[in-house]
Amino acid sequence: MIVKPIPAAANQAGEITSFQFHPVLRVVNVSETGTISGHVWNNAGTPGEVDDTPIASATVTVLASGVVQSTTATGAQGEFRISGLKPGTQTIRVEMIGFNPVEVQTTVVVATDIDGHEIRLSPVEESEL
Repeated sequence: MIVKPIPAAANQAGEITSFQFHPVLRVVNVSETGTISGHVWNNAGTPGEVDDTPIASATVTVLASGVVQSTTATGAQGEFRISGLKPGTQTIRVEMIGFNPVEVQTTVVVATDIDGHEIRLSPVEESEL
């Protein structure tokens, strides 16, 4: 969705009187694209996975050669799924306020759901804030 402020030339937020919304529809041929899915976890800054908890509302972005292909947010259990991706090597970038961002490489395969991306974010140290 593209959001445009009215008036478009506003210099300050207080000058904006309303917004104009433009929905964007993305159409792909699923027989020529692939899907990635998985979960995002809070590793709580501890070794091991026993105390890891899911992170809801983390931003998951897929990039190909540095260009954004698609973005989504994780669900209540940290789950994500992004379809309609071009085949080949992609970068998954995961970000959430209060956590260090993580990037992982994956390979998208045509007509396949590459599941099992279990991505763990580390909390930002207070000294880093």
